[in-house]
Amino acid sequence: MKRTLLLLLTMLLCTSALAQTNNLEVLWESEPGFRPAGLVLGDGNTLGNVTRWDATGDGKPDLIMTREDEEGNLRDLLIRDGATNEPFWRVEDVSTTLGLGNIFVQLWGFADVNGDGEQEALFTTETELYAFNPSSNESAFTLSRGGRGLQFLGAIDLTGDSHEEIVANPLDAGVVIVWTWTE
Repeated sequence: MKRTLLLLLTMLLCTSALAQTNNLEVLWESEPGFRPAGLVLGDGNTLGNVTRWDATGDGKPDLIMTREDEEGNLRDLLIRDGATNEPFWRVEDVSTTLGLGNIFVQLWGFADVNGDGEQEALFTTETELYAFNPSSNESAFTLSRGGRGLQFLGAIDLTGDSHEEIVANPLDAGVVIVWTWTE
């Protein structure tokens, strides 16, 4: 009897607490079929002042959503400002639209690697790193290293010159290489 009374009292208190804190409303909802590719919670994907999922370059994370094909390859990309839901960049059929051919492509994130003040979208394959300017869909550069391929490790401003250096590991060399943008 005491246990039943305690259980009922607990349920009443929990129901009351849930009713008091249920002031949530939907800010916005994504399109069907897209799943989050990257979302920063706290400083989980932040190195210094570089946020991997800040596509707009405003210092706040954005919601990057992707759709894959049946084999799990990146097919479509949709980036929206996380707070306003305003679309920033949409790419249908990433490989064809960006001219990458029929290869397995993954989105790594965003970094200003050439110091122009805009974030480049960084895509990786098994052997290359591709950088694209979201405002024009134009290629900023491609890094390719022969042999067994290139493992992209990240992008961070190591030199303090306001653009990120690219850190990668050629799989057949046993070294780490840092590339920096030069004019």
